[in-house]
Amino acid sequence: MPPEYPGVGKHDLQEKKQNGIYYTPDLAAQILTRWAIRQPTDIVLEPSFGGCGFLTATRDRLLEIGNKQPQDRLYGCDID
Repeated sequence: MPPEYPGVGKHDLQEKKQNGIYYTPDLAAQILTRWAIRQPTDIVLEPSFGGCGFLTATRDRLLEIGNKQPQDRLYGCDID
């Protein structure tokens, strides 16, 4: 299995793809959040958090730029 899908069996991966479920690799989420989040007061909405890659990268980025309580700036939802 590709490294971005640890612990996911071949059948599970095929089902996820069939349903349009694709997880963003951690490195891509980190790069995008570094580009997009500029201030510790930025608010982030993740409308499809799935495996939480963007939420984790967002939390890390907000901590990196000085936000002491990033959970107060993060919002997310998912249907899965």
